[in-house]
Amino acid sequence: VKCSLIASLDKAATEDCKITEESGPKLAAAGHHMKKITKIKTTPLTAFAIPQLDVDIETKGLLTNGDTSANGGATCADNRDKGSENHGVGLTKLALKQQKPTPTAIKLKDTDTCVEATKETDHYIATGTQVASAICNLRALMSKLPGKIADETADSLSADPALQNAIYLALGKEKNINDSTDQKAEKIKTLLGGGGTKLQDKFFSTFNEDNIKYTVGKQTVTTSVAKTASDYTYAITLAFLQQSQHGNIHSRECNRADESTDTTKENECSNTKDKGKCKEKNGCEFKDGKCQVKEGLKAEERKEKQTNATGSSSFVIHKGPFWLGFLLL
Repeated sequence: VKCSLIASLDKAATEDCKITEESGPKLAAAGHHMKKITKIKTTPLTAFAIPQLDVDIETKGLLTNGDTSANGGATCADNRDKGSENHGVGLTKLALKQQKPTPTAIKLKDTDTCVEATKETDHYIATGTQVASAICNLRALMSKLPGKIADETADSLSADPALQNAIYLALGKEKNINDSTDQKAEKIKTLLGGGGTKLQDKFFSTFNEDNIKYTVGKQTVTTSVAKTASDYTYAITLAFLQQSQHGNIHSRECNRADESTDTTKENECSNTKDKGKCKEKNGCEFKDGKCQVKEGLKAEERKEKQTNATGSSSFVIHKGPFWLGFLLL
């Protein structure tokens, strides 16, 4: 009589791959990690082969002397009663013999070039060098693309020499521009919230908060950076920002410029003593026994300057640096 059996091994329950709210930040962190790695670890193909089993078989009696029987019926027949133990064979141990596979480390680069990918005859299989080569070449392409600043951290930005100098200049620290790279990095890291701080958490998450408040005449405006950058209040908010940063310096300079021009015209007229020459000078008139500036000329000149200044001094406002200006207040 020929017998057969089906054996199964106990295995640990596996968890489903679920997408959660933390999946996005984890992927972003993995993306930053991808920019820094120099090698990857892969699992050998032998780990996916049919596993080897460690089996113990025990027998009892001499199978050549007769069949294993139970109540007169063979154990492999249609009788369901338990067989006797006069003659028998069975499995007493069944376990995986294969050891846990050891990952293989593969470098992304050979010297200064990406590792060459090995070809595999089975197109369903991706070799370790193929994966390493793909990561290396993709990373080279991504380095040419502009990064998303919201994904940056205080650590990554503070180490950028160009950004170091830009922030130093923006904060009026030109006299310290020759600080060492490490000194600049530490100061900028502190400015951005300290090591490990993500710009998304430190700054960008506050863009939708109504934390900008100012008064124009009798109207009080409360808004956010996100709203202001895309609606009609942008220009007036930017003007408020400019005033907050620089006070009335520009206004005083403008007034001094007007006063200087008026004083020059007054001097030009008052220095002319001859009545005939006074009338010849543009903007002067001889009145009350002396040469002086014509009435109403000052107001007209100022009005004309204000009108012309709008056209000659016009400029384009870029909204990109707008939020940074508020952060540096």
